Amino acid sequence: MNKQFYMNLAIELAKKGFLYTSPNPMVGAVCVKDGKIISTSYHYKFGEYHAERRCLMENINFIGAELYVNLEPCSHKGKTPPCTEIILEKGVKKVYIAHEDPNPKVKGIEVLREKGVDVEVGILREKAIELNQAFLCNIEKRRPYVTLKIATSLDGKIASYNGSSRGISSEEVLKYVHLLRAENDAILVGIGTVLMDNPELTVRLGGYKKRIRRVILDSNLRFPIESKLFNTRKKGEIIIFTSKDSNENKKHFLIDNGIDVREVGRNEEGGIDIKEVLSVLFKMGVGKLLVEGGSKIAASFLRSRNVDVFIQEIAINKILGGGYSYSNSLKITSVSNSEIIKKWKTFDLDDNIIIEGVINVYGYN
Repeated sequence: MNKQFYMNLAIELAKKGFLYTSPNPMVGAVCVKDGKIISTSYHYKFGEYHAERRCLMENINFIGAELYVNLEPCSHKGKTPPCTEIILEKGVKKVYIAHEDPNPKVKGIEVLREKGVDVEVGILREKAIELNQAFLCNIEKRRPYVTLKIATSLDGKIASYNGSSRGISSEEVLKYVHLLRAENDAILVGIGTVLMDNPELTVRLGGYKKRIRRVILDSNLRFPIESKLFNTRKKGEIIIFTSKDSNENKKHFLIDNGIDVREVGRNEEGGIDIKEVLSVLFKMGVGKLLVEGGSKIAASFLRSRNVDVFIQEIAINKILGGGYSYSNSLKITSVSNSEIIKKWKTFDLDDNIIIEGVINVYGYN
């Protein structure tokens, strides 16, 4: 077996943590001695031990072993001890790393080399970078990695002429949507969606236990207390972003009832400032954000150039005619000013075509 094989195994192991590691990166580790794999592990969950430490905690003689890991090991103490500490303690002689961690606090390569450990960087670099685009975005942009998902009819409408959007997506697509939600740390919609569709914005997957924040942009604080969101609230789980000039009495009422109300500025169109919202969410620990809003919210995120992944579910068996379009208010004056999808994939689910397009890529420079 060669170095690429072991690193590929580390990457595949890392993928197992995709639901629970954010805002940490997904990391896998493979330890090899005398040409045999003696231990493997991955980062299970944010706040728990990292992959390298889990891999080297086994009751095995690791002296002289080689460690394969898809991301540079940390050398600083965070929620868990430094990974370089256990690598040195166990006597690992060489560490293979797919790519460097852009976090300036990490410095694992430097620390290991200073202590005499042989370090090789770059095996399956591009594949490892692709795995952790959300984490790399967090470090580079200091904001959540944003996925914008919209469901449209065949003629590109996200709702009928009276604003209703229920029934566009099939049952199979709804299962896919719940998996998307599960992969993120928060779900965001506008107040229009809350008023029209009365959603719960929960993850309905068997055995899923991660806490998902539910975020509403509501500049004039029209949030209805008879809504499913209010009646399924848990303290701090629902976040409403509103303007500084919205109803003070209602703000205090919502806060007293466990809703996290945040005041932010307005954008040029008079709505909520998207960049400020993203900055606040990032500081709250949201690494990945799924935006499921209606036409105004979708257009606001696209206009602000803060969408990393664009997903469109197209119901090929439905035409809504004079309904709402998410793109009408973008005011694009030429093709050269339009968003550019750098890579994409498509697949079918029932009577729907799913397009997943990547707008921003990180970590390749």
